[in-house]
Amino acid sequence: PCWWRTPAGSTPAGKPVPAPAPERIALQWHDFYLALQPAAGGSVAAFTWRDQPLFRTETATPESPAEPLALAGFPLIPFASRMTGNRFAWSPRRDGVLQREILLTPNMPGEPLAIHGQSWRHPWIAENTAAGGYRLTYHHEPDSWPWRYRARQTFTPHPNGFSLALELANTDRTPMPGGLGWHPYLHRGDAHLTAAVAGRIRGTGDPPGGRRLPSPGFVSAKVDQLNLDHGFYDWQGVVDVHWPARGLHLTMTAASPLDHLIVYTPPAAPYFCVEPVSHLPDAANWRDPYPNGWRTVEPGESLCATIGISVRAEQGID
Repeated sequence: PCWWRTPAGSTPAGKPVPAPAPERIALQWHDFYLALQPAAGGSVAAFTWRDQPLFRTETATPESPAEPLALAGFPLIPFASRMTGNRFAWSPRRDGVLQREILLTPNMPGEPLAIHGQSWRHPWIAENTAAGGYRLTYHHEPDSWPWRYRARQTFTPHPNGFSLALELANTDRTPMPGGLGWHPYLHRGDAHLTAAVAGRIRGTGDPPGGRRLPSPGFVSAKVDQLNLDHGFYDWQGVVDVHWPARGLHLTMTAASPLDHLIVYTPPAAPYFCVEPVSHLPDAANWRDPYPNGWRTVEPGESLCATIGISVRAEQGID
């Protein structure tokens, strides 16, 4: 895990006044094009190779240009997935002393449960980086999530794709729970999926039993034959997406703390989602002896992770 602590006394007391974020940032290098929309929850709007879509084609409209659900990917900070009942009990100590109940406000139209944290529903600040990429930052002030925090995404181009560094920093005065992840929408087409995991979380339609179901994951599985909206645990850190008709492979890699995946393959949709996350769905409410990735971030500490995206064409593809 990538943990670090700011020097004593340097935790900011509040968020700075943000500069207006550009509506759209376009990065072009080699054969790649990456578009970011900071105002739309720090979202990715497009990612292509030689004008071929690798992520979904955005469906945002002039009436709703800043809707992350219509774009190509957004951050999951300070948590991923839904919170059952919009609440969870939390204590910074394992003995449960000082436990408090957190009541969350739903944050997405049409969805009764709080989902994916707060950062993806707010504008982010954008700045250039020395490596030729962009850093996006969001400062959260306490609301139904009663902690102050800073979220960052740093997009850095490289010859075969790009890397994305994620950070959740506790800028409050008390310990905070949480995690992080990323929610890309991948172009579907004739995609095949390969990813090794230890198992998945029991979902709707499964027979009664324990929460965890052993599963080897996917080996060149046709996405069109999958119908999933599940969390998978103990991911081995590599996802390969292969589009045979185009002769293209996209490889996504990550290391701890991104130890789990959420896979979503809605029937007939032109996209699917493979989301690296640091914790399993509804981890804040789990009460079993197995680790699920839910973490405590102390004041001045940061939880961070890096995702790599690489693209290769099969031999003979120009």
